[in-house]
Amino acid sequence: MTAWNPQGERQDRRRNEAAQARLRAELIGWPQREGVNGEAEWAEPSLIVLDLPLHRAAELGARFDQAAVLWGVGRRAALVWCRPLRLERCWLRRDAGRYTSLP
Repeated sequence: MTAWNPQGERQDRRRNEAAQARLRAELIGWPQREGVNGEAEWAEPSLIVLDLPLHRAAELGARFDQAAVLWGVGRRAALVWCRPLRLERCWLRRDAGRYTSLP
C-alpha cells in the first residue's frame, strides 16, 4: 500500500512523503513492513500491512486517491481496484527467490 503519486500522477517528493506519513498515521496499531511498489522511475515506497481487512485496505486506497491496492492472505493475492471496489485474484508461486503470479 502506498500514498505516492495519486492516480498515477507524479507528485514532488515532499508531497509524496507527506502523504505517506499520513498513511502511516492511519495504520498505527497494524504491523507494517517496508516495501517498494513498481520499478525503475516508478519505484515508490510502500507499506506491507499485516492482517488489514480487505475493505479497510480498499477504503484507505480510495482515501489516498490510489487506483488500486494489492491485498493478500497466505499465497493468495488480489489487486483491489478502489473505485469502484473490484478484485482481480491471482495465485502466487515462488520462482527463483521471487513470488510471481500463475497464469
